[in-house]
Amino acid sequence: MIVGYVRGKTPIWALELFQKMRVGGCADLGALDFGQSIHGYVYKFAGLVCDIAVNNGLIDLYSKSGSLGLATKIFRGMLDKDLLTWTTIISGLALHGEGRYALE
Repeated sequence: MIVGYVRGKTPIWALELFQKMRVGGCADLGALDFGQSIHGYVYKFAGLVCDIAVNNGLIDLYSKSGSLGLATKIFRGMLDKDLLTWTTIISGLALHGEGRYALE
């Protein structure tokens, strides 16, 4: 898909897809440092700040690494939330013994 976007003269879409894939990979690997660098990169581009999938990936990354403060900060800053957003934050909080907070 990424190559298709580049060949189709839409390199920004290619970069956005690449970033989404990297955030998800960092969350699964628990690579917090690398994920934080991606987080900084994502927020330099205003078009990605409001992307639900990117924010869900960041919430997942920070939740899995135990950085619940950052996960909840991103969650609260999101204007639009989907079912995956809610599931990710609730699961992350519950995983780290904050189940009561998750229900609030």
